Amino acid sequence: AKEYTVQVIAADGTVTWQTITSQTQIVYGGHQLQNGVNYLLKVTADDGASSTNENVTGIGFALLSTDDGKQVDAAEAKVKALSLTPESREFALAHIYVRYGLFAEAIEKLESLSQSNSSPQVWLMLGDIHWQVGLPLLAQTYYQKALTASDIEGSAKAQTMLGEIYDKTFNNRDEALRYFKMAKESYIMLGDTKQMQDIEKRIAEIEKR
Repeated sequence: AKEYTVQVIAADGTVTWQTITSQTQIVYGGHQLQNGVNYLLKVTADDGASSTNENVTGIGFALLSTDDGKQVDAAEAKVKALSLTPESREFALAHIYVRYGLFAEAIEKLESLSQSNSSPQVWLMLGDIHWQVGLPLLAQTYYQKALTASDIEGSAKAQTMLGEIYDKTFNNRDEALRYFKMAKESYIMLGDTKQMQDIEKRIAEIEKR
């Protein structure tokens, strides 16, 4: 595809803003959106492919309500008042943003943090956010990074999520089973019986297909 039509559509079906671009990133240029109103972001390529035709989550969004905005401001102020290292402060702020659905802001914090901090928790959180908003390929990249840098607990989480991605996104039975079986062994080593049993159920589900 060479060009994309980008639309922001309100809950009542009204096209709030529309533009055509050849870029993969674009800055919103419409009028101010309303707090608390649900919007849909729709991207249509010149070959007819559309984001709404894909099995993708995370293409809907809403601005924070005034009350939520005040709560975010208060939470930010509390974190900034604590005696934290810069890395811990940025990580705590990212958690606040995720709690309120401010995923772009959280990603920005974590991406910046990853430049100076190779903690697997940063990679795991980036993977979780991208998986949550329906970007499994990017999530896979971050979980792979976490896998190479993690302790056994972080590895177990990354292995589990890679199993989910290979199963639900790629429909790759063999790779999904491989990662789930790795995760099972990790949880056995951790002594986490519940997680191990959950993984066993996922393995059984896949093997029955």
